[in-house]
Amino acid sequence: MAMIHEGSWAMAEFAGADMGDARLTKRLVKLADRLG
Repeated sequence: MAMIHEGSWAMAEFAGADMGDARLTKRLVKLADRLG
């Protein structure tokens, strides 16, 4: 099983989210990284 770099899961899942503001998308990715 390959190890996934920390944070890449959050980036893969949420980086394309259209939150209406790039800062909100970045915040979502950071939050998901902390929780995941």
